[in-house]
Amino acid sequence: MLGLLIALVVDNNYIKSDNRVTDGYHQVFAINVEEIEDENAPQGIKKKYSTIMDDFHTNANCLAFYVIHQYVRVYIDDKLVYEFYPSKESSIGNTIGCTWVIVPLTHDDSNKEFVVEITPVFSDGIDTEIKFYHGAQYDIFMDILLGKIVWVLTSLACIAVGIVLICSYLYSKYNHKATNNSLVYLGFVAILIAVWKLFDLDLATLLFEGNPRLVFYISYISLILVPLPLVKYIGSLLRNKKSNFINITFGLYFMVTVILLILQFFPFFDLRANISLILGLIVVVILALIITVIFEGDFDSIKKNNVKELLPLFLVILSIGGILDIIIYFITRSTDDLVFTFIAFFVYSLIIVLYSLSENDKRNYRDFQTGLYNSNSCKEYLEANPYLPNCGVMMIDLNGLKYTNDHYGHAAGDRLILDLTEILKKSIPVSNFIGRYGGDEFIAIINNCDKDKINRIIDGLEYHKKECNEDRMPKLSFAYGYALSSEHECNLSDLLKIADERMYAKKEEHYKNQ
Repeated sequence: MLGLLIALVVDNNYIKSDNRVTDGYHQVFAINVEEIEDENAPQGIKKKYSTIMDDFHTNANCLAFYVIHQYVRVYIDDKLVYEFYPSKESSIGNTIGCTWVIVPLTHDDSNKEFVVEITPVFSDGIDTEIKFYHGAQYDIFMDILLGKIVWVLTSLACIAVGIVLICSYLYSKYNHKATNNSLVYLGFVAILIAVWKLFDLDLATLLFEGNPRLVFYISYISLILVPLPLVKYIGSLLRNKKSNFINITFGLYFMVTVILLILQFFPFFDLRANISLILGLIVVVILALIITVIFEGDFDSIKKNNVKELLPLFLVILSIGGILDIIIYFITRSTDDLVFTFIAFFVYSLIIVLYSLSENDKRNYRDFQTGLYNSNSCKEYLEANPYLPNCGVMMIDLNGLKYTNDHYGHAAGDRLILDLTEILKKSIPVSNFIGRYGGDEFIAIINNCDKDKINRIIDGLEYHKKECNEDRMPKLSFAYGYALSSEHECNLSDLLKIADERMYAKKEEHYKNQ
């Protein structure tokens, strides 16, 4: 595909010839503003904007402005030419949404009086500044698009991140029977936040023209739903069975969300009119999560889910972003500038995706308990390197692991495995291959190895074993065998067999001495 695209660029046979340019657009400043009391209006007032439109240029074909939960009527010389009002009494909220008002103009409208009547639906819309633009509709649209393109692309990227997280879990579930749901919950949080931001942009009403109220409620309800998968995400990372606080938080907010959505069908309640209440509830949920993590988080040392190590980072950036956005909202009384939570969460989600991909790669090649190469990696290494000159192969096996598990418990057995892993890492240089070949069997393939080097490694194994066994029960014991390619003219697999036979000879000697 890349080659084809390059060829098309080189072999370009298209010439654009366009000698016509639009006149662009400009903001209209010479506007008279009058506030009129109206007892029939939702807030008891409406505003009238009036101006004499200047001479039109050829391509100056519209008047455009953006309204936020406001009714609109446009008059030209007292003649109604545009109306944005509810067509009937609605049982689902008071607002008809936010929209770009595009009023087409003709040459006959030049030098006539334009009157725009704005009626705010909610109290925070009374002092909203309206900017009027006069010019070519195409230029106005392109300017809006370019002004919001970063947020559009970031929102789409956040949705893609959410889909990747969900699909990653489903793939893992299908192939490896995964039980951790954290990626699914985080994926839904990412998608909901992205949908909220995407449909909250003033560009959305241009791209999804026809039902601005639907665009608004998609955005608003997505924001309200965000805490639900967020709570489940935190809970899936903590996995603290001693407390049900996470489940209680989820249950309470779930019930509140259902009640709020049901109340939307009654005339005495409106979601948009109670945005401060919604933001307050979201803040309470975030604070509850922070308190839960601080006082009840159980970050054990088992590395089955290393994503939990990033949980404090998540809470910090989410809290900072949320606090900044809430402060901005109460100053501006607009959701247009609520971007910090979105940015913070997108950055965190991107980190999680990269982290999860890295962890999945490690799971394919690494043993989750020890961090060494797993059995599949050992076999692939042997197949990929049938002959290695001047190498040494070691086979190491724990003694008495079953006895330890039966008499001291599996936790003690796991401790022996981890202690042996540490001894191998300390005794064998980092540049060499160390893998967990089976349950309690380990192999090491050492490059540029001779008799002296293998003896130094064996001395290191014995020294660190003695150091590890001071004041502990059960004692750590292991058998080992080795084979050098300089002493045996055979391939790597045969060297491993020789090392394995020598290791078993030492193991039998150990049990006879016992």
